[in-house]
Amino acid sequence: MSADLIQLPNVSDIREMLTSARQDINAEIKTTPELADQSKLLFQVLDIVEEKTNKTKDFNALSGKEKIEMAAYLNFLHVLLEDFFSIDDFEGFEEVEDDEDDEK
Repeated sequence: MSADLIQLPNVSDIREMLTSARQDINAEIKTTPELADQSKLLFQVLDIVEEKTNKTKDFNALSGKEKIEMAAYLNFLHVLLEDFFSIDDFEGFEEVEDDEDDEK
């Protein structure tokens, strides 16, 4: 069945990731307080994933729909974490693009 194609991490791995993510986000907010507003959605998604993680012992035993839902939350969380921690990486990107456009 197609639900078998979705392989989710172990519950303990996700719990560990959630704990680490919360610590990293809080540390980043301490060093860059203006990120506090941006972190609100991130914390909401962390709470949802944590709630779902606390309700199950094995994600691979979930129904296909539940696996897809969990995979979607984990993917969204991953994207939000990447965006949150890579803000500094893209600060000069728009300036470079603008300079290239000016040269044309």
